[in-house]
Amino acid sequence: MEQKGILFILGGWAVGGAERVTAVLADEFAKRGWRVGIAVYQFEDKSLLSGIDQSIRYLEMTGKRFSSENVAKLRNFISKNGFDYVINGWCSPYSHTKFIRRAIASMDVKLVALHHNVPNMNNRIAKAHNPILKKAFQFVSAFNLYLVYRKCNAYVVLSECFKQIFMDFTKVRDASKLHAISNPLTLTPLPPREKENAILYVGRLEETQKRVSRVIEVWKMLSVRFPDWRLDVVGDGPDRASYEELAKGIDRIAFHGFRNPSEFYAKSKILLLTSDFEGFGLVLAEALAAKCVPLALGTYPSVHDIINGANGIVAMPPFETERFSETLADMLNHPDMVASMADVGSRIGKLFSIGKIVDQWEALLEGL
Repeated sequence: MEQKGILFILGGWAVGGAERVTAVLADEFAKRGWRVGIAVYQFEDKSLLSGIDQSIRYLEMTGKRFSSENVAKLRNFISKNGFDYVINGWCSPYSHTKFIRRAIASMDVKLVALHHNVPNMNNRIAKAHNPILKKAFQFVSAFNLYLVYRKCNAYVVLSECFKQIFMDFTKVRDASKLHAISNPLTLTPLPPREKENAILYVGRLEETQKRVSRVIEVWKMLSVRFPDWRLDVVGDGPDRASYEELAKGIDRIAFHGFRNPSEFYAKSKILLLTSDFEGFGLVLAEALAAKCVPLALGTYPSVHDIINGANGIVAMPPFETERFSETLADMLNHPDMVASMADVGSRIGKLFSIGKIVDQWEALLEGL
């Protein structure tokens, strides 16, 4: 395939899963000789960009979103750098896709939507407790995704099981533009080291999606029973202060803030994930590659793409503190079982290696 140009667009750039995946994909494409760019409306935190290929070009579209001025900026950036494909990592609202279409009008540029979450759920839907309001948000979200699908050349979801969810949610009938490509591993596991009696949470500290309060509740129930174990919480977010308040009086729990999680995966034995929804659950694959066994709440179908029973445990929803705690206690009481799962799980790196994932992306783009 003739090497061409690819531009990744996100709404903003902070420190999150979508940004980590974008940085890793951009870096691999650049190493393969592609002309690569990243465009956002605002770079809030550039730490994830340090260390990736220096040939990557960047555009910050400050000012009013979707404005004619930003349309001109984006169009000039695409033309100047010869980008042939635009990967839109912000699939909702539709107005963002409409903005991109204005920028590439009359240009020979293919537009690909990349949905970073499960298609039928987002924070607005999750926060709506009123049934009528929830239905309204679901309708608006589904219609937005339907319009995005119509206006792109391909639409990528993170799991094969998400294809049917997308079609049922949006009422799309023609699946010819729908593709599934998983996220790649974004971290290289550290060399093997002796594991400690450490339980780990890695991720954004917020309640609507991640429900980190559940992790703290579980540890509160088990900390007295297992005095030789500890809980490490790695990450930051809007609800960190409330979580630290909730954890007061609980022994052996530490909040480390935003850190490179590699060292924590390397020394921890078990990872907990109790989210209400996820797109891919990148931390699960990262943990497995480092022989850290996940216990995850099975609230989203793609969890089974990663955890198969031999390499970790999926707790069936709904979440119940006592039941989840007893599942974790059983793992703590059976170290040989956890060690065996860790050995199996470490092989997952081959399935989600960056090389394999970008091979799939190149095949998709070549087919367009």
